Amino acid sequence: MNVESPDSSLGLLPATWVQLAGSISAAEPVVARALEAYRARPSPRSAAVSVQVLTAQLAPREVKALLDTLAPEERDLIEGIIRSRTGDLPGAIRLLDQAATHARTIADDTGPWPLAELGRALCISGESAEGAAYLEEALLMARVADDHACAGRCLLQLGFLEGERRRSEAYAEHTRQGIAALRKAGDLRGEVLGLCNLGGALQSLGDPAAAAAAYDEALPVAQRHGWSYHEALILAGRAGLAYGRGDIASGVHGYTESAAILDRIGHHQQRLYQSIVWARCELECGQFAEARARSASLLAEAGGTISAHAAAQTWGIQAKALEALGDFPAACAARAAQVALLEELTLERLATARRVAAERYQTLNARRSVRIERDLRFELQARNDELGRVLAAQQKLREEFEVLAITDMLTGLYNRRHLESELQRGLRLTARHRHPLSLIVLDIDLFKQINDRHGHPVGDEVLVALSGRVRARLRATDVIARWGGEEFCLLLPNTDLEGARELAEQIRLVVSTTPFDTEVGPIHVTASLGVVSVEQPGETLTRLVMRADAALYAAKTAGRNCLVLYQPGLIPEPANLPVSCEPTPAR
Repeated sequence: MNVESPDSSLGLLPATWVQLAGSISAAEPVVARALEAYRARPSPRSAAVSVQVLTAQLAPREVKALLDTLAPEERDLIEGIIRSRTGDLPGAIRLLDQAATHARTIADDTGPWPLAELGRALCISGESAEGAAYLEEALLMARVADDHACAGRCLLQLGFLEGERRRSEAYAEHTRQGIAALRKAGDLRGEVLGLCNLGGALQSLGDPAAAAAAYDEALPVAQRHGWSYHEALILAGRAGLAYGRGDIASGVHGYTESAAILDRIGHHQQRLYQSIVWARCELECGQFAEARARSASLLAEAGGTISAHAAAQTWGIQAKALEALGDFPAACAARAAQVALLEELTLERLATARRVAAERYQTLNARRSVRIERDLRFELQARNDELGRVLAAQQKLREEFEVLAITDMLTGLYNRRHLESELQRGLRLTARHRHPLSLIVLDIDLFKQINDRHGHPVGDEVLVALSGRVRARLRATDVIARWGGEEFCLLLPNTDLEGARELAEQIRLVVSTTPFDTEVGPIHVTASLGVVSVEQPGETLTRLVMRADAALYAAKTAGRNCLVLYQPGLIPEPANLPVSCEPTPAR
């Protein structure tokens, strides 16, 4: 039958399709070769399918008007390709799944394309494990049939998946093989895409010079042919390379140019995903504020237009940026959003996978059904492992935040809040078990003069060094805290007044006998100490601190650089002092 006839039989191309394929073959050698092979042997259906597929990949909108000229078995495949290229991934997967199931069931000669296109669509939608299985099967069929165009595309996609799994060697090897196959097929556009991917693989292998060479080889070809989408991908790859070598200005310029091209050609989905990569580069280069702003802007701009998988990645980037900036509550909130998305994604994918499995394999044998269920369990386990890692990171962040809440940021000692809590607990234990409990209040003498003469940074050095000296004299059960300013409190469980006095004298000597080394030279420091013990059950925190403060005041009055024990009668009972736990002012 004449191949130009509009009522071609199954497997032969209608005239309108041949005309469309011919119109783009001058700029696309891969289509020209497919047309040549079809005309040389017009009877095999696989030759016609190759022309249909390649034309649909390159001109999906034009092909849409020709769907009615196809047989039903071919229509699912071509319409699936159109939907895949125009962003309707769920619809594409449904149609391509029908085409692949039909091809497997009747063993027709549509070749590897249904499996290859289904694998690609699944990978883009985030179902990488299942997509890789289809791509591997398609690659095997393509190699048997010497279909270099299909084999090359499968290899590029498989290589990209290896890159996502951080298997850089496999990424580079698959990509090189894919480029070689595409060159044999005359698929120049695919070759340019392969060179772009190879640049990314070589960059991850730590070979920036070779990566730059791959990008430089691909860019002029894309620009010469007006392939704006490929040009945008290459510019983004070069921008990532610039970030990797610390050239942030060039990286920003490259990503900005790439985003402008993608906006101009209306490929907003790719720009959104590319923004995630950009934010990750900023995070790796220490631009935490920029990464936080970009990820927040991406989430606000994208709304529901990016997949849950991509949104989870974006929340993860924002959480890391917030952690680095010290905003731990906001980081916890971002982690919680990421966890919620991962949970939703896991449940949704499990439900989808079960539904698809029921539809796809209802005519197949029980052995294949068992294999699919096993694959689903592996996928679910992988998602659960990922969720467990995220939850563990969130728990670690929460624990770190709790430590910060009770720690003095300058000295690393406990803060006043924690000491008050420990004092209350110690008083309850003392009342219950009649164990002694002592408290030492230490104040650095004339500390204001150090700040006034040398500056607050030097004063901070003295505070940190003194904290270390005092802490070295304590037991593991003792508690030391910075009470405020230059004043410190030491809580001593199971220690009577005499034991507290001995320790206080040791501390006074270790502070006063050895100068503190600072950036302005050695500084001699002395300290006054007030010591008090719990005298009777029912003692309150307020009275205990008041008595210790009265003893400290007496030590200051006695000339400083000394310690005073609080004993009834020795020092007036501080009954008329204001009831307050505020630290004493600098004396």
